Amino acid sequence: MDLTKLLPCPFCGHPAQKESGFLPLESIEYVFCSNIDCMLHSVDIGFEESDWNTRTVQQDRWKESLIERCIRAGISFNEEDPESTLTELIKWEVTIATDPRVNTAP
Repeated sequence: MDLTKLLPCPFCGHPAQKESGFLPLESIEYVFCSNIDCMLHSVDIGFEESDWNTRTVQQDRWKESLIERCIRAGISFNEEDPESTLTELIKWEVTIATDPRVNTAP
């Protein structure tokens, strides 16, 4: 039994899904996104586990930036649903930008 923790999808943040399959002479395992609306949800483009878990520092910078902005806004970062966190943060930013007590631009 393989106990390697799979990282969430680098595009949508949903959990990874692991499946087993067979080629003519070998058994294979592949990983893809569990979100059916994500471009990485397809067994046709499944990744090997080691490739799925490979991330560059650049890929995680969006998350660090989002967390920093959430801290400033007093918003909790939802690891399970980063898209909803981003939506909440955008609403907060719009509220601040349109508040006449904060924004004095004509």
